Amino acid sequence: MPKRHNTQLVKQVGEYLVACELARRDFFVATFSGNVPDFDIIAADEAGHSVPIQVKTIRGGDWQFTVDKFAGITFFGKKQINGKKLSHHLPRLLHVMVIATEYKHDRFFILE
Repeated sequence: MPKRHNTQLVKQVGEYLVACELARRDFFVATFSGNVPDFDIIAADEAGHSVPIQVKTIRGGDWQFTVDKFAGITFFGKKQINGKKLSHHLPRLLHVMVIATEYKHDRFFILE
């Protein structure tokens, strides 16, 4: 199977696992299949309160992030200096990290 195809399947599995779990917990869920740059899912309760959710999924290995979206980064030669935390333009954005290893053994980590 081509790498891109497999990557898309892993992404899709994670988004639907999160959407399913939210629906089980009585949230209304809309998925966007990668068509929105900053989030993958919107979840809302019965009162209409909603939250955008970014999902990152792996089957094994490590999650890949670009740290400069979260903190100011500068370099002095080969030395990296981590600066102040950056505020996000979506302040209520949640990140759900999913390890999708085998059926019924998925793990979820929720980060504010």
